[in-house]
Amino acid sequence: MREDFFTVDDTGGTVTIPDTVNGGVTQVTASVTIAGKPFGGDAYIKLEEVYTFTTPVDTVTALIKRDEMSDILRDQGIAQAQSTADAIRKHLSETSASRGVVAVPVVQSAASSGAQFGKQATMNVANGGPVPVTGGLQWGSIKSKFGDGDLRYITTASQSSDELKTLLLNELKVKGLNPEALTVWDNRTGPRGLEAGVPAGCVAAVKVSKEAQEFVPLEIQTAAIARAKHNADGSLYVWLTKEGESALKFGALDRIKL
Repeated sequence: MREDFFTVDDTGGTVTIPDTVNGGVTQVTASVTIAGKPFGGDAYIKLEEVYTFTTPVDTVTALIKRDEMSDILRDQGIAQAQSTADAIRKHLSETSASRGVVAVPVVQSAASSGAQFGKQATMNVANGGPVPVTGGLQWGSIKSKFGDGDLRYITTASQSSDELKTLLLNELKVKGLNPEALTVWDNRTGPRGLEAGVPAGCVAAVKVSKEAQEFVPLEIQTAAIARAKHNADGSLYVWLTKEGESALKFGALDRIKL
């Protein structure tokens, strides 16, 4: 194996591809680090995976494999950051209570950050019981489809699909994308939705709308370019997929920008 390595930066982590003497790639390593602070816990989650090819492959094949690995690690890391933050808050609350101190979680409501919800409900936190939250958001929880924690989400009783879509598209508008050219898939609804008990890796996904597909390359016409989850305070955590990141970086989405 040669001394030099080909290193690729990835959102939230790095990927290293070592070359063999004859130029083939024998191993790819994906590493993703995610901060737990946006989820309400002061921690960092790092996940790493190494894949060894049985025979050397070309760099393109290696890059495709590392993208698959990093995409999965990213979703797993987000789920782990959420469950870790929940565990930290629960531990601090129990510790404070045992010392005779009443711990009152300070949580910013999604309503105060721009989202308006008319219905009042109780926020049921999966790890730690009911916690009062200004705005009265109702939460649901389901195991992540990756089996590495819980995916917590605001139910449609507190946040309709239209409200979710508006918030999500506003986040992407900040990145310069035209909301009229995008379609939001709400993973909470329908017979295969979160509220029906079907696990998923995110609350919502974003694709290019059918009407705008002619303005983007074929390879991203039907691909998810962004995904979203709910933060502990009810706001949205939105991130671009590897396809969305590449398309935005290299100009493939220029024709659907504002």
